[in-house]
Amino acid sequence: MVNDAYNANPASMDAAISVATAISTRRGSRSIAILGEMKELGESSEVAHVGVGEAAARAGVDVLIAVGEAAAVMLEGAAHVTDWLGTAVSVRDRDSALAWLHANQLAGDVVLVKASRAAELEWVAQNLIDPKNLTDPEEQRE
Repeated sequence: MVNDAYNANPASMDAAISVATAISTRRGSRSIAILGEMKELGESSEVAHVGVGEAAARAGVDVLIAVGEAAAVMLEGAAHVTDWLGTAVSVRDRDSALAWLHANQLAGDVVLVKASRAAELEWVAQNLIDPKNLTDPEEQRE
């Protein structure tokens, strides 16, 4: 598990993807990148998200999961890499991302969770690490 769900921009996304794929290559396992929205990118947001999808595919991510509407365009970027053999999945929210993982994750998979803090994807990582101690971020705000 690579939990880097506190902050995200195109450069940090590329770096985290590179780390996760390097770990999975060394271990001989699959890499799963659960990526959410990068906030505060302004007018370049869509282009930046498409670029992250391309970077994930070029890095050889086995499964790219784009969480949320703004991140969904990452799948377009991945599709630009015509020799990529990975799987692209779009999910509506963090609950759907976690459900996908529970249904499809294999022992030994390297899972990267990365997004801007506002996406609250650390909840996905926390649930995978210790589901008994799970606290929903919305409950923390009350």
